[in-house]
Amino acid sequence: MNITVKRGITGVFIIAVILLPILAFSVNNIFFIFVFASLTCLSLLEYFGLLSDSKTAHPPVAAGAFLGTSLFFTSSFVVFFGLSPYYYVLFFIGFTALFIIELYRKKTAPFQNVAYTLLGFIWIAMPFSLFNFYFIPELYNGDSHVTAMALFVFLWVNDTGAYLSGLAFGKHKLFERISPKKTWEGSIGGFVFTIATAYIVSNFWTGYSFPAWILFGSITAVAGTFGDLFESLLKRSIGCKDSGNIIPGHGGFLDRFDSFLFAAPVVLVFMIIYHFF
Repeated sequence: MNITVKRGITGVFIIAVILLPILAFSVNNIFFIFVFASLTCLSLLEYFGLLSDSKTAHPPVAAGAFLGTSLFFTSSFVVFFGLSPYYYVLFFIGFTALFIIELYRKKTAPFQNVAYTLLGFIWIAMPFSLFNFYFIPELYNGDSHVTAMALFVFLWVNDTGAYLSGLAFGKHKLFERISPKKTWEGSIGGFVFTIATAYIVSNFWTGYSFPAWILFGSITAVAGTFGDLFESLLKRSIGCKDSGNIIPGHGGFLDRFDSFLFAAPVVLVFMIIYHFF
């Protein structure tokens, strides 16, 4: 099958997997929790597995993925079912246990193993967990699914716009040391496409003002680009091209969610500031 066709088919599937739980959230939030908990777990397994296959470190794959996914579930129950935030303490107790586990694993570079495990929690588990907070009524300013869906739409538009602009006009490298194919022209093009999309969205959903939607789109485009670059930096540091091959034509889960992992926390900060000011 042609790679472009394969990417297109898989892309439609990815969009459906992400947007359907968000759209169905008001009817059944259990479906949303199940899908995004699965994405969290699979992304963590891919990350820890990727490091374990390299010569860099050997973090605990199963324990790391379990604890990171537990953080997502804790956030879900706090947001959707009124669970006391004090239950977050259990996550930190579990993280402390990882230090003890490392004493008995007898692996090389134990401190690197702990450091990479902590990075997995901060880089992957935390953004997915914070995404639950997009559904707090005081923050989303309108329909519960619009802000969450807009985040992904802006990320996809930025990614596609950057690819097309780079293909047509790309000459000046953005960050050649980390990602040789990315260009300034592509990044600027992706940004412009995202702002245009934010303008269109502002005409249909008034939960945010027009300037707020433009700022929303701008933040998403910039943070998403840095998220992409950071994942490229990780892959270069451990010597791999793609984070995985589980998604035909798209690489692995981290290749698909790298932009989201940076953008989700930053946009949440924007939502909080907008609500209070």
